[in-house]
Amino acid sequence: MEQVQMNTRIGVEVKRVGDEVLRRYGYSPSSAVQALWAYLAEHNEPPAFMPSKATPNDVEARKREVADGVGLAIRLAVEAGVISSGAGWVDELDYDELRELAWEERGVFDD
Repeated sequence: MEQVQMNTRIGVEVKRVGDEVLRRYGYSPSSAVQALWAYLAEHNEPPAFMPSKATPNDVEARKREVADGVGLAIRLAVEAGVISSGAGWVDELDYDELRELAWEERGVFDD
């Protein structure tokens, strides 16, 4: 597996105490960072103890970006024959309608 090296800055005392806790639980700083990144990759969001620093506008923009990709993927799947042309609703919707459905599914329009 290809790997990358990461460097970060952290307060001396926070590192000392954190290293002690990690050691007690059998983790190295490297394995703790690897576990965090594995969680992020699997869940596509930070763990509950990390509150979001994204603004509501950032979140909404990301939801729209993802939903746009879903709408495009559905349309391409129909055109490629992956989704049967007999799927009914798929054939009846244009790209904008598919995108709006994807937005609604992702909660873009939730208040």
